[in-house]
Amino acid sequence: MLERIPSIDRRNRSAELRRIGLVRSLIGGTDRKLSTVFANLLQHPDAKLIARSGDQRSIAVSLEVSRAAGHGRWDFYRLGTDAFLVAGDSLFDQPRLEQVPGEDLVEFHLRLSGTMRLRDPNYAEPLVVEPSSLLVWRQPAGVEVQDRVEAGKRDTFVSLYCRPERLAAFASRHGIAVPDSLRFATGADAIPSRHLLQPLDPRLTLVAHSLLHSPFSGGLRLLHAETKATELLCEVLHCAVRPPPGPKPVSDDDLRRLDMARHIVITQHSPPPLISEIARRVGMSETKLKRAFKVRFGTTIFDMSLDARMRHALELLRCKHMPVSRVALSVGYSHQTSFASAFKKHFGFLPRAARQDRG
Repeated sequence: MLERIPSIDRRNRSAELRRIGLVRSLIGGTDRKLSTVFANLLQHPDAKLIARSGDQRSIAVSLEVSRAAGHGRWDFYRLGTDAFLVAGDSLFDQPRLEQVPGEDLVEFHLRLSGTMRLRDPNYAEPLVVEPSSLLVWRQPAGVEVQDRVEAGKRDTFVSLYCRPERLAAFASRHGIAVPDSLRFATGADAIPSRHLLQPLDPRLTLVAHSLLHSPFSGGLRLLHAETKATELLCEVLHCAVRPPPGPKPVSDDDLRRLDMARHIVITQHSPPPLISEIARRVGMSETKLKRAFKVRFGTTIFDMSLDARMRHALELLRCKHMPVSRVALSVGYSHQTSFASAFKKHFGFLPRAARQDRG
């Protein structure tokens, strides 16, 4: 989705330039590169070291937003020398505007809340990433963009940055064919800014929440972040190549209703329950009941009902010594002949044979 931002006059432009920067400006200084930000993180008074790998290549740092500026926390993970992961949940009292230098990194932005606006000179209009969206893009070196965060609005996100070579090697090592929609992310040649913007998949949302609310501490937290970064890549590649989504998953309430429907079907023999009656008793529409019942139990309501009644009839014939005519009435048949025909079709022998075999 692209949204046009009105032009700014000189007076408003001065106000824009006076806005406070984000982490890159506050920690990265004039360089503002991710590698510089991570190198300077622990010098910030509000930063807290979570873990560091034995070879010093990976690190996890938590940074609390100053109470004078707002509220929230950002977690930073350097995963080796060519991948960075940032998870943030914050709210600022003043607008934030930051100039982001291009480092030729592939960026995966999982936007949960707050709107991300990026101004790139290669695009005629700003790139606007709304909540519940995924943005994958590659910002070439030397191309600088603006990143804006509005005041008073919660900004929640997870962003993974990695070098194109790492992404290409990841795909090659595991025999993964990169889909056409993500070719720009692994191309070796310098290319203009390109991107993929689509709704955020529920499974990616779970990955983001897992990183934002990690239950681990110390080295386990760093290991968890590395694992989730790999899961994030798998989900993005899966989303780009998977077929259209199938039927909507059944809710827990609907599962209980379906189990109630099954109980009615297998216990009510005479008269056999009508679908309209079952739907009314369990609180579902007939159409939804028939479709969901077949998905959950692998058979139709009619076929399950027939099987249950025939098995009940077999039990009555073999164990209760009931006449065939009474058995027929007990399983919903008014006529003995129609019952006998249905029974033979179901089991392959007549009711009389079942009586003779009861010993």
